[in-house]
Amino acid sequence: MAHSYAENDHIACPQCGQEIEAAIWLIVDAGERPDLVVQLVAGTLREVVCPACDELVGHADAPLLLFRPHHDPALIYAPAQLDPHAPADDLVAQLREAVGEGWRPGWERRVLRVYPLSLLPAALGETPQALSQAMLEQAARELARLGQERPDLYRELCTAFGRLE
Repeated sequence: MAHSYAENDHIACPQCGQEIEAAIWLIVDAGERPDLVVQLVAGTLREVVCPACDELVGHADAPLLLFRPHHDPALIYAPAQLDPHAPADDLVAQLREAVGEGWRPGWERRVLRVYPLSLLPAALGETPQALSQAMLEQAARELARLGQERPDLYRELCTAFGRLE
């Protein structure tokens, strides 16, 4: 039985109107689906692209449980952005059932929680320094984006925190 699990979502492309069936991966077994890990590290796992016009339709917002049975911790969880406090329990239970007798006691108690999903590649580096660096880089990118999209709000935040650039 496969450990990796996706749910299909149907989306209409805003560009050409084509109906897209997108596989939204919720559980990824790194050994079983290394191709999905490559997409995860590249930041493209949650991209939905229209096969008809090759337009990026958007990014799926869903939780992800990454299973790496030969690593400690074996489970890494990234909740959906719209529900960052959601527990991993349901996905862990589903994975445990799929793994069956190969499940090791204690895996469910040692789940590394990573939020947002974009920090997961750094967590795979398995060093606190890599994760901290990735978090700082993510915050800098978000601030730069805010400066471009909402310069008024960016200036307000910078003033509030005493760092107007």
